Amino acid sequence: MARRLGERGARAEHLDFADFPDRVALAWDPLRRRGVLEPPAGPAIALERLHAVYWRIATRTRAPAGLRPELHEFAEDEARRALECMLRGLPCPAINPPAAIAAHRFKPLQSAQVAALGLAAPATLISSSPAALRAFCAEHPDGVIVKPISGGAYARRLRPGDLERDDSVRACPMQYQALIPGEDLRIYVVGARVLAARIAVDDPSRVDFRTDPQHRSVAIDLDPAEAQRCRDLARALDLVFTGIDLRRTPDGELVFLEANPSPMFLRFEQDTGHPVLDALVDALLA
Repeated sequence: MARRLGERGARAEHLDFADFPDRVALAWDPLRRRGVLEPPAGPAIALERLHAVYWRIATRTRAPAGLRPELHEFAEDEARRALECMLRGLPCPAINPPAAIAAHRFKPLQSAQVAALGLAAPATLISSSPAALRAFCAEHPDGVIVKPISGGAYARRLRPGDLERDDSVRACPMQYQALIPGEDLRIYVVGARVLAARIAVDDPSRVDFRTDPQHRSVAIDLDPAEAQRCRDLARALDLVFTGIDLRRTPDGELVFLEANPSPMFLRFEQDTGHPVLDALVDALLA
């Protein structure tokens, strides 16, 4: 991203959260929305002069070595909060807004918001109750998948033996969803641009295409109404940029699975030829 912005004549500064506060210093005035970042080399960055911010992902902050363990953890937590306060208070647009990215940790709420727009979503249960889970599985005999509430792991199909592990079910509430048959679609929305693909897999039995190392994205065109629904979805979630996962059922219905607020895209670009990076740069320079 920084290189492409440079090629377009823009000065781009790069910050790795892992350099803060050990190697990078911050001074931030939240009332006047002014401050500086002081990198280990080069001039300080005046935060009020930023035109736009893109953040791929917030890695862990890293406190200096030598602190007592309990103080080290405290320092890293406070550093993370300091950076997020700064990001939320910047007087320039951020792709995506920190609040929208924070909401991504509550994926089931995404589905509820999207369902309110009229787009179908799978039947969902958040549960640590073995009895409730067994009842849910009985309601959906074609299959149930399990995945974390906050994401960050592959979805997998629930196996019959899983319903016998009551202690495991009680130990941690998880998100369970009815399995939706059909073809996976990945849609990138960048502002008003909609870049779509279907996901081709070698092993159709996998419920999460990312577990198939041979999966590939094949560029497609959505019809205008479908493309507009994706824009509406992104807007409802306050996302300028998102990667939306949908399923197209055998009868042609689109079913929402999730919207990622900071998706990877380089392999998608290579597979499809869709210019996601340039669309992002356009949005930052706009």
